[in-house]
Amino acid sequence: MKNLNCLRVSSLVFALTAALSAHATVITFEGLPVKTDFGTYITYVSPFTTQGYTFSSIGEYATWTPTSDAGTIFSNYTGSAALFENLANDTTLIKDGGGAFNLLSIDVANVYRQGVSGSTTITFTGTLTLGGTVSQSYDIPADNPLHTVVLSGFTGLSSVLISSPDNAYQFDNVNVEAVPEPASMAALGLGALALLRRKRS
Repeated sequence: MKNLNCLRVSSLVFALTAALSAHATVITFEGLPVKTDFGTYITYVSPFTTQGYTFSSIGEYATWTPTSDAGTIFSNYTGSAALFENLANDTTLIKDGGGAFNLLSIDVANVYRQGVSGSTTITFTGTLTLGGTVSQSYDIPADNPLHTVVLSGFTGLSSVLISSPDNAYQFDNVNVEAVPEPASMAALGLGALALLRRKRS
């Protein structure tokens, strides 16, 4: 019976821990309206909020349209809605309501995709909730595909600054994880301990 009770407690703790573990979200921008007739891009005001996260910039955001003014397939379009800054170089990412998050990866492409602007460097700078920063740069080739950038050490963040000196990038598929609050983890531990004591009595 004692072993059975321990098994039940362990199963409960495992289930609660899984529920409170970091929750992954891929921000895809697929819910944005897309023009299917003539045009080049659609603009959105900043800050821009979607899927529990907010992107902010001193400029405006935009997405390319699938069809150009000439009615042909627009070469800047990546095949899905990808966001770019229309009037500024920097964007800041935060979690709605505050709290820590992890940035795992992000897809980036040259904003024009025809190579007319050459390659461009994009830099990610994360501000850690415990103090300090982490930074990583990536050279985006002047070609068509989206490139996946895997971030290393971007955990426990309060914000991320995405910057490029020439503003020649677009991004999609932002892979983030919300980090559980310490108070939630503490409550889990206390609850499990109380349950274990009750089972022993």
